[in-house]
Amino acid sequence: MSEAWFKEQIAPDGVEEDGCHPDEAKALEDYYHQKTEASAAAKAITRPIESSDNPGAHLYRLWNLLIDALMQFPESKVPALIQLLDAIQNLPEPDLTGRTTPETPVDGFLWRGLPGFGHMWADEHKRDDWRRTLAAEKSKSRAEMRSAHVRKAEIEARLVVAEIGGIPLHWGYDCIADALERRDAVLDFEVPAAARWITIAGDRLYAGAVNGMESWALERRRDLGKEAAVMTLDRWLFWEERMEELQEQMEEVLRKYRSFIPDPELQAMETQIFDVVIIGTGLYGIQAARYYLDVHPDARLLILEADDVVGGTWSSSRLIHTPLPCA
Repeated sequence: MSEAWFKEQIAPDGVEEDGCHPDEAKALEDYYHQKTEASAAAKAITRPIESSDNPGAHLYRLWNLLIDALMQFPESKVPALIQLLDAIQNLPEPDLTGRTTPETPVDGFLWRGLPGFGHMWADEHKRDDWRRTLAAEKSKSRAEMRSAHVRKAEIEARLVVAEIGGIPLHWGYDCIADALERRDAVLDFEVPAAARWITIAGDRLYAGAVNGMESWALERRRDLGKEAAVMTLDRWLFWEERMEELQEQMEEVLRKYRSFIPDPELQAMETQIFDVVIIGTGLYGIQAARYYLDVHPDARLLILEADDVVGGTWSSSRLIHTPLPCA
């Protein structure tokens, strides 16, 4: 991120009242550039609030800064931001004697549970009208919206696993049920988002099925699912079968896969050594590549795709009419 990004956070659109404290922006910038570790960064970024006369009144500015960072920093920085948030919520609570106001969190804690963070995230990123907005967007905007939609799912799943900010597991059930229990699901948006939840928070989601967890997210009527507010193993099995059904559609594409690389390119590749080769750029191919590179960022990875667009089942030539151009 550029220096300008951090300066903009101090006075968004030139309005200082909407921005964070300069010391908060500087602490985050130092952390971004790995000049500090999470524990030190947590102390530095919260110092302006702890030293103010009305600490509770300024929490929202810090949460805005960190929410913007979660969505706008490079994806490789998201785990570090999660660590920073965890370090903040585990800070010792300051003495607020004589500094309590109506803005002070009701339980008196500034950091435990990150009071207000989850509500601010929901207000900004849990819009119910995104499908209507999507219908009016052009392909370029659609691609940007898709990326943001999937990224939000990943961040929310990571926050749930780390038990940060009061983000509920219900959001994961809502995301997956919308993707797999609706005939009108926006597949290129919702299935990758559901896959992120399952990949990151699968153990917790499955535990809910084992324990018969009740969830408001499952109450809503969906035409392919079970009309019950309880997560069950039967429902989990249905989700697995639905995902397998979608996978079979993608495998049909792979069966048509043939040698398509021009001879000069093929000869050049024969002299190269790759650690991993992934065939196909459908949901699972892209996910496999991404998560392998998360763990092994220096790996030499090759992805082969027979089509001229990526997306597999959800590309322009199949279910979705907006192509994702190959790089």
